[in-house]
Amino acid sequence: MNFNFQGEGTSNSSFESAVRTCEKDIRAHFTPARQWLQSVLELSRAQVAVLEGENSLARHFHVPFASDSIAQRVENLFGELRVLKDENGELENDIRWIDVLLAPTYEPMPQEDGSLHLRLDGRKGLIKLSTSDHGLIKTGIPQKLLNPRTYESDVLAEGETMKLVEQELATWNKVASQSQYPSSYLIETNNVGLSKLRERSEALKHLRNELGHSQKAQPPYLVGTESQSHAQGETSTGSPERTTQGGIKRMA
Repeated sequence: MNFNFQGEGTSNSSFESAVRTCEKDIRAHFTPARQWLQSVLELSRAQVAVLEGENSLARHFHVPFASDSIAQRVENLFGELRVLKDENGELENDIRWIDVLLAPTYEPMPQEDGSLHLRLDGRKGLIKLSTSDHGLIKTGIPQKLLNPRTYESDVLAEGETMKLVEQELATWNKVASQSQYPSSYLIETNNVGLSKLRERSEALKHLRNELGHSQKAQPPYLVGTESQSHAQGETSTGSPERTTQGGIKRMA
């Protein structure tokens, strides 16, 4: 097809001017698709970050865990948890003491004001710790009060959540590979997540074998009689049990 744009009063500059006038509308036509693709990639990266940081996938999606009844009481032993922006100016508002206590590593950095800053793997922001809270954590007592590995229902919830996420990531890859121009980077990112999920599944199978499929274990430590009766009441009635962030990551 041959377009002849030569004519009276017509010049390259006039065409360029017309395009510049419509440039905003042209770009706006593609903006929704570009933003959608970017959000999909960011979501995929977020899932990989959770898996690489060994955080509980179920807790990441706020799935209720049986270990909450005692976790809340343990958190009350500490002061207010403050999360500051990291070097990238980012932070997460849903970080809780349970995340700190069940993190695979605890390496806070002393600050000039006497406080300490702690970074959690896979999480955004810096946690500001007081010396008293730091001292309590170093005793190891709060960590001993939290042992979600004894709750078979928590282990099963983690496994079911992992299955759902694995199905979704696999579906994304299938849709992306069927397009005319496959989103290779998205598929590559999802494949990292799928690999991590398979590793976790194997570790979870070993843990479930240790616990036994029919085991209904009670928490080994309780804070006061009120905590004990509350936990037993929830187990006997079968009512949903609340959860906190962190937890199953210690199971791996």
